[in-house]
Formats: sequence, structure tokens, C-alpha cells
Amino acid sequence: MRENRVERSSRKKVDEKLKAVPKLVAVASLYGRKIARQELVERSKEALEELEDIKSTIALLPQKEQQDIIEKRYLKHNEYDTDIQVYMELNMSESYYYRMKREALETLAFFWGF
Repeated sequence: MRENRVERSSRKKVDEKLKAVPKLVAVASLYGRKIARQELVERSKEALEELEDIKSTIALLPQKEQQDIIEKRYLKHNEYDTDIQVYMELNMSESYYYRMKREALETLAFFWGF
């Protein structure tokens, strides 16, 4: 996995993008509803498309464990507030969890061109 090694700032950009997922979900949930303002309809459609792009990119991660970490930590934000909750749920050691998370963020940074 060393070929995907990226700078810390790139991992931070991925982290920030993934932390925006709850907002995307909220806006995307408006899509298909009767909304008077056209700009809101367009924004909800864009949010839905961006959310689908994020999910499909996560599905490209090479290891299922990495996918699980990212999905639980960022996509199921209301269920898992901390990294500790996620690695306990996945029955991983702390060091293994953080190594897998770092590799997943580096791979996503590579995929998204950060």
C-alpha cells in the first residue's frame, strides 16, 4: 500500500469531505420532495449525486475492513461518534484500526486526487 502514500494534508482533506456526509444526506433527502425553490431542488440533486459518488468510491477500497471503518465512522455518523466505538464494534485493536483507517484515507485521497 506504500504506493498510495500521501501527505497528511491530503488525508485531512478526505477526512473533511467525509465529515460533510451528514449534511449531504440531509440535503439529498429533500430530493424528490415538492420544493418551491428551484435552487434547492438542484442542490439536493447535486448532494445526492455526490453522496453516491462517495459511496461508490468507498466501495473501491481494497480491503473490506477499510470499507467497514469508513462507513461506520463517517456514513453512520449518528451511530458511531468516536473511533473507539468503531474499533470496539469491529473487534479490532486500536493500532490495527488506526493503520487501516490511515491506509483507507490515503487510498481515498489518491482516488479523489488530493
